Amino acid sequence: MSYKQAGNEPAPGRRSPELQLLENFTSFAGFRLGVAAAYTCFAAIMESAVLSLLVPLLGILFNGSVALGPASKAAFALFGLIGTNDPVSRLLVLVTAFAAVAVLRAVIVSARDVRTVKLQTDYIVNLRMCILNRLAGAEWSTVSRLRHARVTHLMSGDIQRLGAGIEFVLHMASASVMLFAQFALAIVLAPGLALALATALLFGAWFFQPVLGRARALGTHAAEANLSLLDGATQYLGGLKLAMGHGVQNAFVEQSELLLRDTARRHVAHAREHAQMQTASACIAIISGGVLFVAGYAWFHVSPAILMTILVIVMRMVAPATALQQLGQQISYAAGIYQKVRELECELDDGAIRNPPEKCSPGAPDGSIAFERVSFAHSRKSDPSDGAEAGVQNLELTIAPGEFVGITGPSGCGKTTFTDLLAGLLQPQAGSIMVGGVMLEKSVLTSWRASLGYVCQDQFLFHNTLRMNLSWANPGATEEEMCTALDIADASGLIRRLPRGLDSVVGERGALLSGGERQRISIARVLLRRPRVLLLDEPTSALDTDAERRIFKRLRHLPFAPTIVLICHRGENLGICDRVLRFEPGGRLSPANLDEMRAA
Repeated sequence: MSYKQAGNEPAPGRRSPELQLLENFTSFAGFRLGVAAAYTCFAAIMESAVLSLLVPLLGILFNGSVALGPASKAAFALFGLIGTNDPVSRLLVLVTAFAAVAVLRAVIVSARDVRTVKLQTDYIVNLRMCILNRLAGAEWSTVSRLRHARVTHLMSGDIQRLGAGIEFVLHMASASVMLFAQFALAIVLAPGLALALATALLFGAWFFQPVLGRARALGTHAAEANLSLLDGATQYLGGLKLAMGHGVQNAFVEQSELLLRDTARRHVAHAREHAQMQTASACIAIISGGVLFVAGYAWFHVSPAILMTILVIVMRMVAPATALQQLGQQISYAAGIYQKVRELECELDDGAIRNPPEKCSPGAPDGSIAFERVSFAHSRKSDPSDGAEAGVQNLELTIAPGEFVGITGPSGCGKTTFTDLLAGLLQPQAGSIMVGGVMLEKSVLTSWRASLGYVCQDQFLFHNTLRMNLSWANPGATEEEMCTALDIADASGLIRRLPRGLDSVVGERGALLSGGERQRISIARVLLRRPRVLLLDEPTSALDTDAERRIFKRLRHLPFAPTIVLICHRGENLGICDRVLRFEPGGRLSPANLDEMRAA
């Protein structure tokens, strides 16, 4: 399924955030927005019809006759058609017509609300999918620099608030149409009073204008506060352990309290703006209604039936008029958040993969893997004392098909960078990587990665069943194949231990499993891909040496004989490899003494 890009628009700053948000939503909604607008117009017509029927109804109730006006003329025509002459029969006819129009209006409003909610929900899904697609289409070096809390907050709380902003937009459109229809009816019934009413509405709009600017600033500040709060929450436990280790946990809690109170203060400020507007709107409505009622009776000499109808119209107009002010404030609030979403989109666009591979990319290259004077340096230093940047430098290495190569060395010397380069997640800053004589570049990356099996240091498991977590790597895998892969990963006992076997839920990120069990599942999952090249970055760090040795021996004798590159800190079990290479500080490779490892 394709999704409309939410960021196909000029850079932020050229237009107001509110306008960017409205144009983006309008572009997405297209024809469906017109359908929702048609329902809104029909609902407004029915609303006016209901209110216009009040004139003859009130006329009968006040003096037994039908008051003058367009609605009264229509009522006389209806009475003549039916043949009713006495007030009670006429009242019964009008009440029946009133009820019928009111029911029809309720049906139309219900249909409108369902369509607008569907439109809003689809827009939220579309916006989230656009960000996910941008994340998937960006260079790994760009994605790895992003704060996880920032992306998580944008994808959850911020975009949800944007969805609320879109709901406000749709309600604002409905309120505008309702106001126009009710004002038109007031013009027909009493032009002088209607002009006075318009003056009151314009005054209210002028009165609330400064509030909208403050709302936008509050929205931006609240988004930043929520992001800081989420970031702090995700790091709290780790920081608390360090604070307790130093005996300063009370000071640590005090710092967290400051953040929480600052976030709460900003939310209260935004709520205070809402409350003040609601109070002011109610006061203006009460005063305006009283003045209009007295003016209509004393100066304009409006009949009681029409005057009461005008008063009902005024009361009905208060809600949408107030909504326009409040919803405008909410849109400004959402627009401040929308800027944050646009900033992330632009950042990911800048880091997008250039010239992405075509859908019909060539097959995966096969053969020896050759690193030819490959260099890649990160911004941080691996060892400040020697001035070398973390990464690899002038790497010369050839790996034969089916070879089992072990990689070891101290932390920060380039081991993970090496596997990321081999997986195509990073591109060499100098030199080239060849596979079977084919350069590992963007035109072949899709097919190359499809032939890989990569187990990272951070094992990722879905909050789902063990079966689902395994089938993610190979949706067509049978239960027998899953059990075989688990057996190779020394996890066959796990199925017997779990209450529902393969259908047991493993918890969020595998929280219901031990670290070693998560690693075994990650190895089993990647084996279901039957990869040609198996990249293992510290896959057994949580296991004891005996379990690690059993798994390495089974990997050594896999029936599909993949090329295996194994990164491992512990050297006790690397003797099973064909050769072992050691990364030295500065990102340079040197051969390790394999005989000593085997003897150990």
